Amino acid sequence: MTALFYHPEAYTLSGPRLMGRHAAGSSFVRGWLQHARTDAFWLQVDHVGHEQSFVALARQMGRREPIQVVPKPQMGALQQVGTVYHPGPSIGLQARLRSLYGHAGWSLCGITHTTSSTRAMDSIAEWLTAPVQPWDAVICTSQAVKQHVLRIVQAEAEHLRERLGAQRWVLPLLPVIPLGIHTQDFVFDADQRVRARERVGAQADTLVVLFMGRLSFHAKAHPLAMYQALERAAQRTGRSVLLLECGWHANDAIASAFDEAARLAAPSVRTLTLDGRDASTRDAA
Repeated sequence: MTALFYHPEAYTLSGPRLMGRHAAGSSFVRGWLQHARTDAFWLQVDHVGHEQSFVALARQMGRREPIQVVPKPQMGALQQVGTVYHPGPSIGLQARLRSLYGHAGWSLCGITHTTSSTRAMDSIAEWLTAPVQPWDAVICTSQAVKQHVLRIVQAEAEHLRERLGAQRWVLPLLPVIPLGIHTQDFVFDADQRVRARERVGAQADTLVVLFMGRLSFHAKAHPLAMYQALERAAQRTGRSVLLLECGWHANDAIASAFDEAARLAAPSVRTLTLDGRDASTRDAA
């Protein structure tokens, strides 16, 4: 049996700062509720009340099983479960809290999202000094992610070896499991396609290219290579090309930088920015 560490912010698509981890978390919860074979759902929460959005979604999706809520002061109840899933790589703190009840009380399973932010790298490096156990795991969403995680671990191990003479490391398992999607979310009929193209001003022969995700050249994908490739494609084929950038900019300076880069690197391509935080806009894109 598995318990879900549940904080509403980690599993919603409705926040003002929609990120990939929110999309992954929302998709995971939907999948769990659709396919789990269980007599009860278990949630670990930091604060009583956090579980309310999960309960509402579960009932909306037709799940009638009891939902057991374990607040932080009663963490020992997780010994009845076996595994607690965390929507991120920071299992170090949870391992310390678990140690109050015995390291073997339950296993922890985290997952990587972005691994290049300061917070993410710190949480990975923390595994070497936290009471993480070999029966714990952190899912890596690709081989590239796993290699990056190992480089962070190796760098921290070298630091601790030089600083403290440490020689022994206990690490979690690092299985590679790509993120899943709900394929039915991406099935559209011909009429929907026509209406969507009308909505963005695309003619029948317009080649439409979609970039979906946060629009951030420092934290996500830098757009220059995409702009250059689309400009080359438009020049070689003579086709009308429309680029949809469906996401959001963190501030006006980044938005202006994207606009300027598109004008300079892809002057033959029409670029349209859509607010990816809006569900109907995402569907249209």
